[in-house]
Amino acid sequence: MEKTTEKRAFERFEDRAEIIYGVPGSGSFANAKMFDCSMGGMFFKSKYAMDPGTPISIRINHLCSIFDAKVIRCMEMLGEKAPEYGIGIQYLEPVAE
Repeated sequence: MEKTTEKRAFERFEDRAEIIYGVPGSGSFANAKMFDCSMGGMFFKSKYAMDPGTPISIRINHLCSIFDAKVIRCMEMLGEKAPEYGIGIQYLEPVAE
C-alpha cells in the first residue's frame, strides 16, 4: 500500500481491493473497487449513487470482517464510459491497526 498525501483525521493508504457492500436489511449487495482506506473510512467507486447518511455494510474480499459505515459523500466520476460514482464512507467505529 502507498500512503496518500491528504490531511485527514486518520492516515490514508492506497489499496485497490475488491469489496462488496449493501444497505443493511435491503437484501441487495453490489461489487465495487476500493481506492483508499484508513482506520476511519474508505473511498470506493461504484456503479450506483448513494445519498450521504445512508448506512452501509462493507466486506473487503480478502478479509473476513464486515464493517458498518455510513456514506459521507457521493460524486459522479467524470470521464468514465458508464456512469460511476466515487463514494466516501466513515466507519461507525474506527478499525484497529
